[in-house]
Amino acid sequence: MTTSEPEPYDAVLLAGGEARRLSGADKPGVVVGGRTLVAWVGAAVASAERIVLVGPPRPELPGAIVVREDPPGGGPVPA
Repeated sequence: MTTSEPEPYDAVLLAGGEARRLSGADKPGVVVGGRTLVAWVGAAVASAERIVLVGPPRPELPGAIVVREDPPGGGPVPA
């Protein structure tokens, strides 16, 4: 049996939205187990070649490519 390198991949993290079901809280910033949710997800895809963050910039993912819909808050169709 041979081991091979995993195929390269990019990750797209959806980290925006109004959080209506969470009373408007910053969902990606919710702390669970000492880390924000977006930090947990970023760690899970740390081997990605590129991380594209859909939503506002996050300090937990300084190397992510950040994209937003225009206008911000416009929803998934403009995005």
